[in-house]
Amino acid sequence: HYGGSAPDWLDETAAILCEDAKTTADRRRQFALQRQGKFQGRIWPMRHFLEMAHPLAQEDAHLLTEAKKEAAAEGRSDGAFKITIYKGDEAKALIGNSNAPSFYLQARVFADFLIETTKTENIFGSIAEGYAAGRTFNDWLAENGAANGLPTDIAAFEAKWEAYLTHHYPIG
Repeated sequence: HYGGSAPDWLDETAAILCEDAKTTADRRRQFALQRQGKFQGRIWPMRHFLEMAHPLAQEDAHLLTEAKKEAAAEGRSDGAFKITIYKGDEAKALIGNSNAPSFYLQARVFADFLIETTKTENIFGSIAEGYAAGRTFNDWLAENGAANGLPTDIAAFEAKWEAYLTHHYPIG
């Protein structure tokens, strides 16, 4: 978790929902290719995706440790960090063989699934409120699923997700 009560998938989904139309279309296209086995990556079972740490979490922890050491060496004790943006080969080296690209693709399509299924653009606000109140996604489903056109348990939710994938992203 990035310093809050929300799981990594929700943090990344918030960012992905702010992406431009071209990036969104690219993610959907890549996810379709991944489903067809034409793009390297993986798709996690929903119950795992909803609880997993971001695939780069281990690397992020290493980078945070290095940033803290650098701040201390420079005499910065106010908690301020430098922002580093990785591009091109540096970004590729950081991501390496991780599953981070697949994580972003699945987050994009999962966002589409929830928005389309619930017919509610701000469904993530309701989910985030649940997490902020100390609930899990399973709790949120049990309490809010039916009112939002979703199943109320994770097994049925996962089946609905799989049906969505089969319809929108058939395996070729």
